[in-house]
Order: sequence, then structure tokens, then C-alpha cells
Amino acid sequence: MLDALVEGTKDAEAVAELARGSLRKKIPLLKAALEGHFTAHHAVMVSHMLGHIEYLEEALATLSRELETRLEPFRRQIELLKTIPGVQDRTAEMILGEVGVDMDQFLSAAHLASWAGVCPGNRRSAEKRQLEKTRKGGRWLKPALLEALG
Repeated sequence: MLDALVEGTKDAEAVAELARGSLRKKIPLLKAALEGHFTAHHAVMVSHMLGHIEYLEEALATLSRELETRLEPFRRQIELLKTIPGVQDRTAEMILGEVGVDMDQFLSAAHLASWAGVCPGNRRSAEKRQLEKTRKGGRWLKPALLEALG
């Protein structure tokens, strides 16, 4: 739809008909929204934005291929990490990248959880539970673990 607008299509109905998926249910609303002032300036700006999105998608694809190549020697470890419920490819790769493959540096799983910043304290006093805070943890690891396992 944006490409059609950039190319100069002025017919709101024709542009609305380009909608796909669940957006097709909203064609009457799209027609109404597309009636208006889409100037040459808007076309230039949208064209630049679409070009930037295309560039970013290509860069992401290139980096993803590079990541796959570099992670190939660790495929077994990634597959083992993926046996953890909630952990998929990217999370397993993140864990591997942040923690590494040598678990001897951690005395136990609790030490690893503490290092990662996902191990809350136990602050109780006089049968009252006080506010528990988790430490900062890994900038990339902690959010990935919380999303996958939360």
C-alpha cells in the first residue's frame, strides 16, 4: 500500500484493495483514512523510510547468516539449551554467547542464576516479606532469560 502511494496512486479504493490478511476486514476504514492529502513531500519521506527498512532487513539477514556460521561448532550445546522449556534458537544463542560453554566457572546452577541476575534475595523479618530486588545481571542475558522462562 505504501509503495502504491509512493508511486503516485491517488485512488483510495485501489490502495485499500491492496490490504492483506486481517487488514482486509477494515477496507471501508482504510478507504476513509486514505482520503486526504498525501503530497509529493510525503511520498519522498515514505520512500526514504521504506528504503531504510529494506537496508535494515538486508543487514539483519547478513548478520544472521554470519551468526549461523560462527555458531555451527556449538550446535550440540544450542540443541541442549533448547530442551529447556521456553528457550528457542535466539535465546539459546544468547545464553551461549553470554555464559559460554565452560560451566566449570560456576560452582552450581544457583551461582549461575545469581551471576545472571535472576536469583532474588530472601528478605524476611518478623514474618513479613520485604521488597525483593534482583541484581542488574547481564545486559543481554537477563532480559532474554526473563522473557523465555517468565
